[in-house]
Amino acid sequence: GSGSSAAAAWCTQLVDYVVAVVNEDVILNSELEQAVESIERQIRASGNTPPTETELREQMRERLIMQTLQAQRAEQRGIRVTDDDLNKALLQIAQQNGMDLRDFARALRAEGVDFLLVREQVRNEWPATSLRQREVDARANVTDPAIAARSRLHT
Repeated sequence: GSGSSAAAAWCTQLVDYVVAVVNEDVILNSELEQAVESIERQIRASGNTPPTETELREQMRERLIMQTLQAQRAEQRGIRVTDDDLNKALLQIAQQNGMDLRDFARALRAEGVDFLLVREQVRNEWPATSLRQREVDARANVTDPAIAARSRLHT
């Protein structure tokens, strides 16, 4: 029944521990577990066999550390992600798949993926994406003024 899962949830909270320290942020085992579970579901949904639990944990731990570092760097540079930004990004992903947000959420649910989880992933990856964009722009401005001018026209 539901009692056992509540007990299980309580136990996991009890034994939650830090799997990585990234400057002033910590990554908890529960976060890692969630990430591993989510990616495992995605791999299975696409008809592939996920790597071993150990490999997957290690990969996701690395990814979470990278995301945390990038989020920290972004924050230092004043990049903040608003809900509006998030919705725009999600809408863009949905449109690339020929859907609106509601259909997109429904499609994800059908694959056993939580829309809110995807939203959080986008939120976590956002700083990295906008940092990369800034760094690319900075390089473009340095290397080739003509290309830089052209790319400015398109934005």
